[in-house]
Amino acid sequence: LVPPHIHRRNAAERAIRTFKAHFLAILAGVASDFPRNLWDLLLPQTELTLNLLRKASLQPDISAWEYFEGRKFDYNVTPLGPLGCQLMIHKKASTRNLWDFRTTEGWSIGAAMDSYRCDRYISKDTKALAISDTVEYRHEYLPLRT
Repeated sequence: LVPPHIHRRNAAERAIRTFKAHFLAILAGVASDFPRNLWDLLLPQTELTLNLLRKASLQPDISAWEYFEGRKFDYNVTPLGPLGCQLMIHKKASTRNLWDFRTTEGWSIGAAMDSYRCDRYISKDTKALAISDTVEYRHEYLPLRT
């Protein structure tokens, strides 16, 4: 037990404060037109990145994610991009009409953990969740290379 009103000593209160700060930092970087009612779709990658940053308390030489999952996180298999960022998503030839545009717009909601090098996104047109292996990030604060 901790003394009343001393939140620094309570491990649960400290963990909540760390998560809130991490999630607010992510929300500060989402696109200005990202639908605010879809904030809960950002939580899985938020938890993933937070656990990759934290050390495991029982084995401080590995991350908390690695401790719970029992394997190393492979950034080559699962690349992590900015959450809530605008995307240009390539539409496969089998899913588009002959004269349709080759890309569609959407917002990133995290990596597809069960798919190799794929991103999950929300389409701007349909507001549906989908997975693609070919996306281009269009962050409004980062200049594009020309």
